[in-house]
Amino acid sequence: MHKTQMDKKSEMLDALATAIDEVLEELYGQRMGFALFMFSFGPKGQAGDYVSNGKKPDMIKFMRDIADRLEAGEDVAVPLGSA
Repeated sequence: MHKTQMDKKSEMLDALATAIDEVLEELYGQRMGFALFMFSFGPKGQAGDYVSNGKKPDMIKFMRDIADRLEAGEDVAVPLGSA
C-alpha cells in the first residue's frame, strides 16, 4: 500500500511526539504533558497542526490557563525538579 502525504505527516508527528515525551520525562524526572503547535507566520497566523500526549479536554483547559497567565504577564515556567 502506498502511503499518502497525510500518512507520512501523521507518522512523523507521532515520532516527534514520542521523542518530546521521552526527553521531557528525562528532563523533569517524571512524565509531563505537552502540546506543540505548528503555525504559519503568514497574515492569517492560523495553527496548522499540533501534537500532544494529553487528552484533548485536558489540553484545552491547560491552553486557556496558559493564555490567561501570559496575558497577565505571569511566568509560566516549571522549575526543574518541581513537577
